[in-house]
Amino acid sequence: MLTFVFFVAVLNLSVGYALGRGLTLSDLLELIPRRTPKPKDDDLDDDIELTEPVYEEEAVEEDGPAQPTPDDMLASLASFRDKLNSTSIELKLKKEDGEKFEETACKLQQANHDYLEEAEGAIEHLGQLGADGDAVAEATRDAVAQGSEQVAKMSGEIDGYLEAGLDDEESRSKLISKAAEMRDVATELQETTSVAIAKAEAEPADAPSKDPAPPADEAKAEAPVAPKEKPSAATTLESIDELLEQLGAALETAEEETVEHLAAIRLDPLEGHEDNAGCRKTVEATVERLAMDCLGDGHAFLRGEPAMMLLKGDSYDDALKRIEGLRELVASTTYSHDGEQVNATITCALADARTGDARDQVIEQLSEALSESATGGVNRTYHHDGAFPTAVAE
Repeated sequence: MLTFVFFVAVLNLSVGYALGRGLTLSDLLELIPRRTPKPKDDDLDDDIELTEPVYEEEAVEEDGPAQPTPDDMLASLASFRDKLNSTSIELKLKKEDGEKFEETACKLQQANHDYLEEAEGAIEHLGQLGADGDAVAEATRDAVAQGSEQVAKMSGEIDGYLEAGLDDEESRSKLISKAAEMRDVATELQETTSVAIAKAEAEPADAPSKDPAPPADEAKAEAPVAPKEKPSAATTLESIDELLEQLGAALETAEEETVEHLAAIRLDPLEGHEDNAGCRKTVEATVERLAMDCLGDGHAFLRGEPAMMLLKGDSYDDALKRIEGLRELVASTTYSHDGEQVNATITCALADARTGDARDQVIEQLSEALSESATGGVNRTYHHDGAFPTAVAE
């Protein structure tokens, strides 16, 4: 009832307002707000494209690449050395195949360029850290910069060989020789960088850069320090029985045409140190580390004289490349004992193991291959294919 009375009162006021202003009823209705009618499909413009609304996203700042540390440079040098060693062996094995030889030569060239590019950035960053007082970074920078100059020069020579062509035997022989020389330079650079870092870490932070005579404890740090690399993926065995068990298991589960490979490495007499048992033990420890670094997943290593390796999963070419690479790496490494530099070589043997072969038979064939060095000479690799042992062509 009150609502009706309120409506009548409002209507009377509206009519009075209209009469006073001289407005008609239609004029009064025009003052009432109206809703906009919903458009019909015929009223829509077909030429207008409908698009999703675009929302601007805030830009996210990405972190820049991690700056190299001295340890990173040691790992980089170790990787560079391994690539050079691998390609050096491949070049020898593929010398007679022009197409594959050139592919391997291009891999060598790319490894050189990649390292030089990485070294350039590292030298700049480590130099900045050195300017801020980081003695280890400065020592790393100086060693890498000095060695990289020689690497750059030899890399340019290798580029020249590729540009001139590798169609004849003489040009291929030159590249093989230069690749081995480059590998030796990388090995030496890795060792000198390790020594430089060790010396810088041994010096007190407030000590002058050049001490006349460092204490005995610090002098020990001058021996080459093994680079911090990822651990080997191979398994270390404790006895010959374990090796025979793994070999037997591999032969039992292998497919009919599968050929596994067993290898042995023996340290040759150390020239000038033949009767020095301590020196031989020191060198053997380093050779074992180098051997473990050359092995991969599924492989097994047994220390001893000779040391033995089960190269499960390797084809003959893979196994030979791995063993030859290790042999050349050992020969190119400089060892240290009681402050004196020592050179070393190893003699290697490789035996085929097929499904159905007796374990003792494979071991005997491996021993025969190693014994072939009595007539063929040391610092070589000998292969027993199940029939007889022969020296691998150098």
